[in-house]
Amino acid sequence: MTDPADMTPEMFEPLIGEAVTVAGPEGALALRLDNIRQGSEHTMRDGEVEIDGRLLPARRAFSLALEGPRDPVLAKGCYPVDLPGVGEMVLFVSPFHQDQRRTLYEIGFN
Repeated sequence: MTDPADMTPEMFEPLIGEAVTVAGPEGALALRLDNIRQGSEHTMRDGEVEIDGRLLPARRAFSLALEGPRDPVLAKGCYPVDLPGVGEMVLFVSPFHQDQRRTLYEIGFN
């Protein structure tokens, strides 16, 4: 399994348009990876950070925007997410927009 701290936006580019499965409380929910948003230089860690003995380089924050059905709506929280070619990992998923036919979600990496 890939560590989220090692993930980059480029890893997800081939997955744009692909289905991502989120294990929600009401069962599996298929979302489609719509786009990748990269933060500005203001969202970049200004230096290396050490986590659990690993030294991680500075990097710019990015997020995945996912499109799902209008209902059911996942509440913001941590869910098992199955990413094609990457595997399953628990990530924080947050809804940020809903219209008449869909709900949009975000998964952030910083």
